[in-house]
Amino acid sequence: MEILTESSAKQNDRLVTVFAVFAILIAIAISFASLGNHDIVSPAVENPEDIAADAAAAGIQAAKGHIECHSLKSGGSLPRQYYVNGGRFEVIWGEFNPIDSTVKIRSTGYYELPGVADEFGTKSYCARLETDLKVNLIATHNQSPILARYYQRHQLAIESNLRAAR
Repeated sequence: MEILTESSAKQNDRLVTVFAVFAILIAIAISFASLGNHDIVSPAVENPEDIAADAAAAGIQAAKGHIECHSLKSGGSLPRQYYVNGGRFEVIWGEFNPIDSTVKIRSTGYYELPGVADEFGTKSYCARLETDLKVNLIATHNQSPILARYYQRHQLAIESNLRAAR
């Protein structure tokens, strides 16, 4: 009986060995087949300079909208804002020129590649745009009711501060 148990154990060992060798051969075949199928890994962003330029252009439009909406005649700026494409923009504008209704606007667009570093830290791209843009200041009587109430409350706060200072 001992001989039968020994031979069946050897048969089981052989069967397991055959399956293991077969699995290894399949794994090797899959590895060789997939080696030729890999494409070069490209970054998720096609052109980071375009993203920075788009963000800078969006900054100019944001500044124009801000100046027109608030009827600003003095210089100002918008701090770094996030743009929908993943970039950021920062905008500065000068005084309103009443002769030709223009404002000089400088916008800088930024894009930082996530997870990619250079010797200075995060790998980033920058685009600068400068333009003299014609703006149409919205008259206060044409403002939306929300903005009209905001400016009314703001003016009341200024007047009450002046009265309190007297």
